[in-house]
Amino acid sequence: MMARIDRIKVNYKTYTTKITTILDMDFSVSPQSNVCRITLALMSIYASYLLAACAPQREDVTPYSKITTQQTMNWLLDPYADVIWDSAGSVVTAHGIEDLAPKDDKQWDAVGNAAASIVEAGNLLMMPHHLRNEDAWIAYVQNLKITGGQLLQAAQRKDAQAIFDLGGQLYINCQSCHDHYLSQQEED
Repeated sequence: MMARIDRIKVNYKTYTTKITTILDMDFSVSPQSNVCRITLALMSIYASYLLAACAPQREDVTPYSKITTQQTMNWLLDPYADVIWDSAGSVVTAHGIEDLAPKDDKQWDAVGNAAASIVEAGNLLMMPHHLRNEDAWIAYVQNLKITGGQLLQAAQRKDAQAIFDLGGQLYINCQSCHDHYLSQQEED
């Protein structure tokens, strides 16, 4: 809103300057110089209003996405959750125990980016076209966002144990929501 007000002020100053310039012009060649000045000033004002009225108006369009809740889960949430889960704990291989924790700044950044994306996926799931008319949906999404925020902080601290623990919490958050809503879909 302030940018629009500043733009109006600048336009007003520009038009005022142009009108003042027109009024200060020397029309002494004509005995009716004052009438010419006033006429030119009024024409200038009229032209500026006409131009402003003809400018394309921006429509306020409510954002709408055709991406379904399931697609949001599959394309956004699940891949980032996999980054978290693949960066926590250890696996036993033929060569011994492999620690999955990030080993350098680039890997820690990937975990932090995934955590931030989980928070933002939660924000998307609160958009009207995803939002369910249940307090449970809001609670599940809020828990997802909280866990994502804690994961982000753990990644910034480079705390591998916290990533492991919060990765478990993330799994619980996801599974609880799936148990609630996927079981409802099966009943329908």
